Parts: sequence; structure tokens; C-alpha cells
Amino acid sequence: MQFFQTPSLKKRLLVLLLGLILVVWGMVTVSAYVTIRAEMRKLLDTQIAQVAYSLLEINLDKIHEYEAKIPEDIYRFLREDKNNLNIRYQIWKGDKLLLQSLTAPDYRLNLQEGFSDVELNNNSWRALFISVPGKKKTDVIVMAHHDIEDFFLHPFSEVVLVHMAAQMLFIAVIVWFAVGHGLRPLKAVAGAIGQRHYNDLSPIEEHAVPKELKPVVYSVNKLFDRLKESFDAEKQFTNHAAHELRTPLAALKMQAQVAIREKDRVKQKKQLQNVVRGVNRATHLVSQLLFLARLEPESEKTFVMSDVSLLKLVKSAMNAIRPAIKAKNIKLHVPEQDAIVKGDATSLEILIKNLLDNAVRYSPEKSNIHIRFHDLKERVEFILDDEGSGIPEHLRTKIFERFYRISGTKQEGIGIGLSIVKKIADLHKAEVVVDQAEIGTRVIVSFLK
Repeated sequence: MQFFQTPSLKKRLLVLLLGLILVVWGMVTVSAYVTIRAEMRKLLDTQIAQVAYSLLEINLDKIHEYEAKIPEDIYRFLREDKNNLNIRYQIWKGDKLLLQSLTAPDYRLNLQEGFSDVELNNNSWRALFISVPGKKKTDVIVMAHHDIEDFFLHPFSEVVLVHMAAQMLFIAVIVWFAVGHGLRPLKAVAGAIGQRHYNDLSPIEEHAVPKELKPVVYSVNKLFDRLKESFDAEKQFTNHAAHELRTPLAALKMQAQVAIREKDRVKQKKQLQNVVRGVNRATHLVSQLLFLARLEPESEKTFVMSDVSLLKLVKSAMNAIRPAIKAKNIKLHVPEQDAIVKGDATSLEILIKNLLDNAVRYSPEKSNIHIRFHDLKERVEFILDDEGSGIPEHLRTKIFERFYRISGTKQEGIGIGLSIVKKIADLHKAEVVVDQAEIGTRVIVSFLK
């Protein structure tokens, strides 16, 4: 079985095809042998019958007068029987044996009328018994040794077997070349992939590919597309990350240098506080970037899916950003009734935390943020309303792009939080919609049940 698990496709096809041909060839050979043997039996029976009926026409009282009329082969049986030991005969008149071949027994054989197979002196014979009724019934028994049948059958069978074996060899050669020719497109596709440069992810041409190979080529092209998207996203991520990290690191360096040179302790403390804020911002940026990097297209396979309480996630997110909430004296309105969704608790907590952090960041002081849950028939909605300045309608989709920030925004931010929200929602097959609230902005995340 190991041969069929690891061989080349060509070898496997050859073994299966040649094995099938060999089985068919064997069946045809056996059928031909059986047919030929049956025909030989008929031919032998015809010859025996001819001899028997010729013997019946002999006038045994005047056998010498009829010798000239006896067929040559019958005459040879009668007069030269010693040279033809494979044929035996008896002629009985009643209970009297009138004529027999030299090697025929001198007793009556117990035979049924017609053809039969008999054993005589440990040899197999084909016998014909003919009885002619009358005053004195005449019985003729003619026997032919089966060696006669084999004598003619074996040479003929050998010729047939040799010819069929030659045909089998010829067919095997044709199958060998046919399989090799049929697998050329597969080798061509393998060569086209093998000769590519490592960064060449353009699709393979499908117009000249056989129908059976098109699913393989289609799957390879889809893989190339996913790899290209992944590499492009990684390249874009690296460029954006380098750009976003360069600015805060440069600012930190400058603030640290100013703090070192500052002699006034009050001013130095202020500069160091700026350094701490810069470090916090850089830390937040790095954590967001690292989390975004983990959100690959296949990352939903690593999610631990379970029933998740939205109310519990909201309270956890509130605790995480409570200092920012207190700093702006914002009042959060949270529903008492819980709602359950199916998802990964860790990533969904980050989704809610980023939405809540974004709402607090862009809401004025002493404003309100309302959170509601709508448990509908086919979905569960998470709704967040703030009292900020709102988002223009033509920018409501762009804000989910990486590192995008609305021009003229004064609040601190890195433009990556909402892109993480969108990514997590997509991986949960959820929909995120930004709309106009009664005063500010409304964000709706709709989860399928």
C-alpha cells in the first residue's frame, strides 16, 4: 500500500491502467482458450462420427470387395491400425465382436448411445456409441484419445498466446507514451511555478490549461492573491508603523533633552511629565500596532468562540479608561438589561474599549455617552451615542482606514483604533455603521445570532 501512497502520478496511472489491461487480457485469453477447446471438441466429434458412420456402411461379409470404396482415412484405420494407436473401434453384431482395432479391448464397453467420455487403461477417451436395430442389432463404438485434441489445440493456443502477448506489450508501450503525453500540462504548470521569482505572485494563465487542471490552477492563483494581499498589507503596515513611531520617538528625545538642560525644577518636572505622556502615547501606539498585526485574515481560527456578555465587556472597558472619563467629567449611561453575542471575548473587549475611548476622546467635557443593546430576532445590536461634533457623511467609511485622521482634529490620536474595530467586526461577521446621533455621532455594531 505504501507504493500507492507515495509514488508519482505517472507511475500510479501506469500501474492502474496496465493492471486493468492485464486483467482484461487474461479474461480474453481464458475465453479464447475455452472457445478454441470447444471448437476442437466439435471437430473431434465430427471426425469420430464420420468414422463411425463409414464403418456402418461396410458389408462385413465382403469386406475385401468394399475396401476400394472405403475412405482413405477409414481404410488406414482398418488396415494400418498399428500405426494409428490413438483411434480405437469395435463392431458388434448382437453379442458377437465382428471387427476391432488392434488395441481395442475384446469386451463390450458399457456405454450409453451417443458421445461420452470414458476412462480406459488410465487414459481419457472420447467415445461414440451407435446402435442400428434389426434382426441382429449392429453396434459401432469409435474412440479417439484426447491427445489428438491436445495435439491440435496446443500449437494453436501457443500461437494465439504469443500474438496476444505481443499485443499486450504493444498496448503497454502505447499506454506509457500516452500517460506521459497526458501529464505534460501538469509538468508545464509545475515548471511555470518553479521558475518564478520569489516575489512574482501574478496569476498563472488558465486559457491553455486542461479542464482537469483548472481547479488546481485556480486554487494556486487564489493562494497567490492572498499572499499578495498579505505582503502588501505587511508592507503598508511596516511603512505606517515606522512613520507613526518616528514622530513620537523624536518628540520624546527632544523633550528628554530639554528636561536635562532645564535648571528650573518646576519647568523640568513639567518637561518630564510631557515625556511620560509621550511614553504613554508611544506605548498605546505599539500595543495597538501589535494587536492589529495579529488580526490576519485567518486569525478567526485562533479565536475562542463562546457566549459573551456585552454588559460585562462594557464595564471592563469603562474601568480601563476611567481616568480619561473622570478627566473630562463625562457621564456614561449603561443599560441594565444584558445582551449575549457569540464571539471571542478578548477581541470584542478591545472593540468596545476602542469605541468608548474614541467617544470619550472626541466628546466635550461634562457631556453624556449613551450605550444601548438591541436584542432583535436575527441579530444583536451594540449602539453607542456621544455628544461630539459628529462626522461628515462622506468620511464615515474612511475613518476605518489605518492611520486615517480627519483633517483639523485637535485631539490626540494615532488613527488606528477604528481600523481595529472594523477588523474585529469583520472577523466576527459583524457590521459596523457610523451614523448621526441626536447630538453627536452614533456607532452601531450588529452581530448575527
